Amino acid sequence: MKYLIIFFLSLNLCANENPRISAHEEAVSALASLHFVKDGRGMTLTPDAVNMFDFMAKFLGLSKPSDGKALREKAKVGMFTKRWGLIEQDKIIKGFFNVPYKKMNIGAMGCAVCHSGKAAGQYIIGLGNKNIDIGRLASDTYQASKLWKKLTVLKRKSKDYKRIEKDSMAFAKRLGDQELNNLTQGLVPISMIMSWFYRVVEGTETPKGSPRGVVKVPHFWGYGKKRFVGQFADGFGNGTHAGWGLAVELAGTQTAENVRQMIPKIEHAENMLADILPPKYPFKVNQIIAARGKKIFNNTCFKCHGTYERDQNGLPLYKEPKHIKIQVVKTDEDRLKGLTPHFLSLVDRNPLPEFIQNNDVPPGYFAPRLESTWARFPYLHNGSVPSIMALLTHPLERPKFWDLQRVGEKERFNEETLGLTLPKEGSREYKKLEREAKSGARDVYSTERVGQSSKGHWFRFSDKLSIQDKKDLIEYLKTI
Repeated sequence: MKYLIIFFLSLNLCANENPRISAHEEAVSALASLHFVKDGRGMTLTPDAVNMFDFMAKFLGLSKPSDGKALREKAKVGMFTKRWGLIEQDKIIKGFFNVPYKKMNIGAMGCAVCHSGKAAGQYIIGLGNKNIDIGRLASDTYQASKLWKKLTVLKRKSKDYKRIEKDSMAFAKRLGDQELNNLTQGLVPISMIMSWFYRVVEGTETPKGSPRGVVKVPHFWGYGKKRFVGQFADGFGNGTHAGWGLAVELAGTQTAENVRQMIPKIEHAENMLADILPPKYPFKVNQIIAARGKKIFNNTCFKCHGTYERDQNGLPLYKEPKHIKIQVVKTDEDRLKGLTPHFLSLVDRNPLPEFIQNNDVPPGYFAPRLESTWARFPYLHNGSVPSIMALLTHPLERPKFWDLQRVGEKERFNEETLGLTLPKEGSREYKKLEREAKSGARDVYSTERVGQSSKGHWFRFSDKLSIQDKKDLIEYLKTI
């Protein structure tokens, strides 16, 4: 009888299981281990990952030969997390893999390197990494690779080893180009993707003086609707076809021929991403204040950001975001400057035209959907505003710089402003950050850097909102 009761209880649990939650759990589990390395090509950094990155920790002065194994490993982890902004969770560097291929351990970056991160102390797969520094990672790797190649000159290297070594070094050099890479943690440059079109269509490098076109790393919930109206923050890229899903891999060491073979895998991955659900706000919400904020939102913000409904189980019903012309939103336009007629012609002539196509939209940006906006600070496409309260403040009065260290930890989260904690203006800490920002520190955000201004997103109704109105609005945003 006891086993019969257990059997019927298990049937009841299965009957009550929400298929969307199950699909979400499967999606985040798959995303954590997803990469697109094929035949030793993709987002590869070295054909000898284990030894190379041990050497890098020493090369960067983070460990010494005399250190014990535990100290050397700690130094290597610090290189990944503190210097490059990768996420360590459960004693694993997320999204960084040693991919076995023909007796090699190839160092490669997977999706979770950029598309998993922390907010208010929570590790969230599908959230953009707020600390990733692709430019520094690439620059460090390129310099160390040159030394490693000299140190291993007597090593017997196969034809495949030499090819991967050469291609990975060339990729790291491009990605670490100081004229084109990101200047600040948490931002990734469109110039990296653009470089592939110049190389394969024209046989040239990205023209000097091209914009970096930085954007903060995007989150993935709602992606299933967004991709069909535009792949990127500026609406560029027709997401109806699967090719754009491997644009970053092509900018690495991947080939168009391999991408054709992986189209089913890409299509499966992009469909899977549509199942990811937004993380719930982790702290208490005042529902009375939130109800007032909803009324304010419905009289103002919804015109661009839309309305929000849920299914019978309380899960969000995703909708397509609206594309807003730059003349309306007036935010930083550096991201748009690279979309010249000449570059668009390269897109039309790329070797994967049936999978990678342009999206014909006017210059501007998507007004993003706001599900779990609490976790997606800093705000705007370039991450130039540290909190929602700052976003509801006149652009001339918004913070000009702030510390990016440990931005995903609980102590850096401000529930009242819905974003980052900031030092008091005029304090010793504030003055120190100001000096570091002006000196070019990569772990300090400066709105004075090209492509990182916090201008725009200020409308007629904005001046009419009282401090209490803004607090009410913030409380409502916690519920979406």
